[in-house]
Amino acid sequence: MSGNPSGSSTAPVTLGQGQPLGQEGRTASGSAGDRFSQAASSLTSLQSSLQRRCALHRRQTLQVIAGAAAPETQHEGAICSCRPWHRRWELFTVTILVWILTAVAVWSFWTEDLWVYGCTRSESFASLSFVDSTCLFFLALFVTEVNMRWWLCTPYVQSVRKFVNMIWVIALAVTVSLRLGWCVLDSWGNNIVYKLLYVLCIGVEWVAWGWSFNLIMRHLETLQNSFNQPLFARLIRALILMVHLCGAVSLAISVDICLDSADTMHAAMPIFSVIAGIVLTCCTAMAVLTSRAFLMSRHFASCEAEALSDGHVPEQRDLALRAMKAARRLAIEAPMSMLPVMLAVCGDLVAFPRVLSSDAGFFKSWDYTWVHVGIMVAFFAMSRFIVLVSGICAGNGKLSSPLSTWRRTITQAAAALYKVAVIRCCGLESACAQRGSQWSSGHVDWDEQVHQLATRGVSLKQLLRFYRQLGTPAMMPHFDPQRHTTADVVRQAIIPHSYDSRYGPCALATVLMRGQPTLPQKMVTHSWGNLFAHLMAAIVADALGEHEYESVLGRFQQKDWGALESQLYWRGKLHATYWVCAFSVNQHASICHTVFETDVDPVLRKPHAACSCPKEKYVSSSDPVRADGQSIHCEMNKFDDMMEYLTGVVR
Repeated sequence: MSGNPSGSSTAPVTLGQGQPLGQEGRTASGSAGDRFSQAASSLTSLQSSLQRRCALHRRQTLQVIAGAAAPETQHEGAICSCRPWHRRWELFTVTILVWILTAVAVWSFWTEDLWVYGCTRSESFASLSFVDSTCLFFLALFVTEVNMRWWLCTPYVQSVRKFVNMIWVIALAVTVSLRLGWCVLDSWGNNIVYKLLYVLCIGVEWVAWGWSFNLIMRHLETLQNSFNQPLFARLIRALILMVHLCGAVSLAISVDICLDSADTMHAAMPIFSVIAGIVLTCCTAMAVLTSRAFLMSRHFASCEAEALSDGHVPEQRDLALRAMKAARRLAIEAPMSMLPVMLAVCGDLVAFPRVLSSDAGFFKSWDYTWVHVGIMVAFFAMSRFIVLVSGICAGNGKLSSPLSTWRRTITQAAAALYKVAVIRCCGLESACAQRGSQWSSGHVDWDEQVHQLATRGVSLKQLLRFYRQLGTPAMMPHFDPQRHTTADVVRQAIIPHSYDSRYGPCALATVLMRGQPTLPQKMVTHSWGNLFAHLMAAIVADALGEHEYESVLGRFQQKDWGALESQLYWRGKLHATYWVCAFSVNQHASICHTVFETDVDPVLRKPHAACSCPKEKYVSSSDPVRADGQSIHCEMNKFDDMMEYLTGVVR
């Protein structure tokens, strides 16, 4: 885990500052030498600062390409923290409603005599029911994927979330309108209301295509800003405007046909053909330009990976390799996702004249079956591509599809069920405990102390709640995360709040875990001289699978606690346990009464107060001791034995 969020600390460099004139007795050579040394030092510092900034910029560019920074930092805006729990339950409710309506719709597609007015089934109708059921199911999966990650709410991710939800609504409306045309149009005849509803449905569908193109363009603008070179974002914007204009003209003509179909129909046929050609040209150009942008991203990542092939920065090279794979995948899938959209738009233009001319038999023909299948496949393909581009499915910096995310989730759930059913029921858990109990140093009292020390793990949930209390009137009100170190927090928060507890003067881990012995899953090594906020951010970053804690530290500063805990919960890491010496060692049995002259609060500028607890203190040489002179009751000389003990217990 990186000790500095930005890679290294950079001191401010000031150039051109005037130096005070020296005394008359000062030699000119000495003054010139000093000025030369200062200038050389300033230039060296400036060069190193620029190199660090360039390296940071290249790394951020790779993160944008690989999806490692998305959606938290890839696009504009920050993770919002306004009313997080309200947003969570709102999206949960929407997801549940989507699945209920999807189940009802799929059930209605295969239910006999549900659609009245003399609806007759055929082979093409059964094929449509199968296609509609499959596409609605996968679109509901996409809706669940974007809604369950409710803590991600940058402006771009919010737009993607709304887009995916709207695509599901449009797909449901298209399937219902098809069945109305199939089953109701025979009885309604030349019904203007139904025709206008059909035109409205197709119009919303075109709006969705334009929205998807706009989301792709925004992503390309992000890449363009990272590369500092043009990726034809303006040209793509012009093509999108052209597609919107063609859609508006088509809808206007369609409404006119609904009101006066006899004269307008024949004149509109050539116009629809021209519009179809323009839309095909624009979509083809957008597909080519988008693929070219992703190929340029892959070339940049490939150059970075080759430059880092010496292995000095393995994490950076892994990021470059992931960026190469992500860019290559998006470059291939961009035209594959836009091709169904082009076919769907052309199918709409072909279907317009026959639908608006009251051709009821057209709905029951295989021609419209293929048109409808193309529309549903386009919904699926574009939704999938937008979700991939947004980076919502990026786990641990790796770009994964929504389907693979769901497979991973099901696999994790099955593993959890196996653990409960097999490990606990079959007694394998006790066997692990027996392996730990087989360890022994040969001294009973020593082993008992090691066991107590090893079972003072703290869950990540309790660690976060402790950190959230810092800076409040209840705990260290003057806490400054940018100035207070771990030693400051130990002296002013951990020791005072573990003194007068129901368990007596004890380790804070005992208080946080309510006296329940807890085996840690990981042990944290750290320096008390570092900032306490960096320690907590590093622990959370480890739980999230991040290599650095810079992004987590930013979320700490935004106080995005609800979203962070929910993300940890859905990853199954909220109750992960850690052993941290500041929490797990009983400070009242060792150092609480000793305060050195250097123990001064950086904010209050006052020495830390010593603890007045009556608990007896033990150091490495305190009696009683073993044969090797090590104190039996001291906790600070048992770390090696504790880790050896835990290796036999924790798996």
